[in-house]
Amino acid sequence: MNLRKIITIGLIFSPLFNGAASASSARICGECRPQQAAEFVHRTSAWTALFVGHAGVSVDDVSIANVSTERGSQAMQYEDIDTFIAGLEFFGAKRPASAPGGLSSSEKQEMSAKLARFAELPMEYDSAHNNQKGSFFEDGGYYEFDCVGFVEHLFESIGYNLTDDSYESGFGWPLTVREQRDDSDAVHAL
Repeated sequence: MNLRKIITIGLIFSPLFNGAASASSARICGECRPQQAAEFVHRTSAWTALFVGHAGVSVDDVSIANVSTERGSQAMQYEDIDTFIAGLEFFGAKRPASAPGGLSSSEKQEMSAKLARFAELPMEYDSAHNNQKGSFFEDGGYYEFDCVGFVEHLFESIGYNLTDDSYESGFGWPLTVREQRDDSDAVHAL
């Protein structure tokens, strides 16, 4: 394969792997830190060249709930926003466009209750991304999610579809952090 073909292929596929498509850069707001509970957040991952980032949900203005591969059977944990960012590129906190002022008090309470239940249950990270929005495995007694599916599950369970369902199938993983982050049905928490 000649150098021209390699460069062309790289230019075509690089937006899939680098986490920041140029068309969406105007919507990225790294200074938009969470201001309240139930905002969703995104950052790059340590493996940005191969993957598209990491997602979580704000518990308040300083804490994030997220699922991660390093945690074994306690994949869902809380961490402060600075630990979540950990020197990586942060893309800001967002809210559903239909709730630009944030979720209602009752919706926040419902999400908080779900997070509290999940924190007590065994949960594993779905590295294969087959049960992205969560599945309960009765034989092992645990839940399985990936990070972006966990965020989708929480918001969909209270009536908000963050990302168009058409993103949930097709090339690569069913839904990527970049697709959720750049979806037009969200606004930055300014």
